Amino acid sequence: MATPFATLEDLRLHWSELPAEREADAEQKLAEASIILRALYSGIDAKIAIGQVDSDVVKLIVCRMVKRSLLAAINDVEGVATRNETAGGVSMGISFSNPNGNLYLTKDDKNLLGGGRRGKAFMIVPGFP
Repeated sequence: MATPFATLEDLRLHWSELPAEREADAEQKLAEASIILRALYSGIDAKIAIGQVDSDVVKLIVCRMVKRSLLAAINDVEGVATRNETAGGVSMGISFSNPNGNLYLTKDDKNLLGGGRRGKAFMIVPGFP
């Protein structure tokens, strides 16, 4: 297995509130997030080696992925997508943005990796037989 793009220490620097009891999960998820990046962005290691992709950006993205996943697992408020409250009649509803704790890339992460949409406007002219 290839070396993860980020270490537990990198994650601690990125997320100072990392619960100590989640460190083993965090290390596994750092490895998994790195596997996902390598699968989605083939040749990323070579691009980092030649300076085409910044290793610090990749490290940041892996840390973000793991933090999102672990926040969902511990049901922290940061993982909440929707929260409803009602006083009269007592009602409360919360939905989490990542209830299963999946590792995923956000649009911002993809843009940082150079995967953002850079297309140009175009027009398709139908051809005639």
